[in-house]
Amino acid sequence: MFAKRLTTFTLVAILVALCCTPSMADRRQFVWTYQYHTMPAGGAELEHYFGYKLSDKDFPEKGSFSQQIEIELGLTNRWDISIYQMFSQENGSDFEYDGLKLRTRYRLFESGQYFVDPLLYLEVKRPAEHTSKTVVEGKLILARDFNRFFSAFNLVVERELGTGFETEWKYDVGVGYEFIPAFSIGLESKGNFESGVDGIQSFGPTVSYAKGSVWFSTGILFPTTVKASDFELRYILGIYL
Repeated sequence: MFAKRLTTFTLVAILVALCCTPSMADRRQFVWTYQYHTMPAGGAELEHYFGYKLSDKDFPEKGSFSQQIEIELGLTNRWDISIYQMFSQENGSDFEYDGLKLRTRYRLFESGQYFVDPLLYLEVKRPAEHTSKTVVEGKLILARDFNRFFSAFNLVVERELGTGFETEWKYDVGVGYEFIPAFSIGLESKGNFESGVDGIQSFGPTVSYAKGSVWFSTGILFPTTVKASDFELRYILGIYL
C-alpha cells in the first residue's frame, strides 16, 4: 500500500511540472554526488528519493529497495537545513519505516569566487531500530563549473556514535555536461579509499531533466571492484514549493 501511494505521488508530481513557473531551486544534476548548491533563503523544496541495490546478480531475489522523503528549507542564501523520513524494503517484504535524518549545508563563498567552490555538509541519521547506533556523516564538497561542464568531489567521513567504532572514509565524484538548462548528462563514481579486497568502487551514468519548478535526476552504477554491489539505481524527484 505504501509503495502504491509513493508511485501515485511521483506520477502526480511529474504532471505538476507542466504548469509550474520556472525555477531551478536546489536542482541536483547528480544523484550520489552533491554539487555547490543550497536552498535560497526562504525557499522550500520537497524531494523524493527511490533506490534499488542488487548485491549479487546471481540472487536477484535479494535485491533491496529504499525510499526517502525530504523537506528542505533555506535559512540564508548560503545555509539550509533538511529533514528526511526513510523507508526500506528487503526480500519482497512491505516497505518499513527506517528512521530519520537531519542535514545541514553551508556554502563558504559565492560560486566562482575561487578556483574551487567549497561547501560543508553535516548529517545525523537515527535508525528506527532502537538497537542500531546513531550515525554522523560529514562531507567536504568541492565543485567547479566550466561553462556547460560541471564537476564535484565529495570527501565523506562517517562514524557511528559510541565507543569502539571505526571511522569510515568514502568519496563521491561526478562530471557532467549541460546541453541546455533543462537537460544534462554525467558520469558518477562512489566508493571508499581501501585497496585490494577491501576496496569498494562503482561507476555509471546520470541523466537530469528540469521543467518549471520540478526536476528529475536518475543514475545507475556498476561495480569496478569485487566487493561493490553488482547494480545500483537511484532517482531523485524535486519540487520547489
